[in-house]
Amino acid sequence: LLPRDPSGNILVGPHETVDTRGTLVFGGRRLIATVGVRDLVIVDTDDALLVSSKEKAQDVRLLVKQLKRSAHDALT
Repeated sequence: LLPRDPSGNILVGPHETVDTRGTLVFGGRRLIATVGVRDLVIVDTDDALLVSSKEKAQDVRLLVKQLKRSAHDALT
């Protein structure tokens, strides 16, 4: 539902891109800079940074389960 730039990127938050295509960048306060990347999902929150290929984005739930099992500090 978010607009795409001419390179097919969806960009939310502070960002700079060079030769970046088909990538979702969803940030908050920090600048996210990308160079020469394709088809990634990048999500920056206060407690974690996620970088995934779009192809594997559906596996994020598996990562969350793994982090919960390991009682990672970022999830407490």
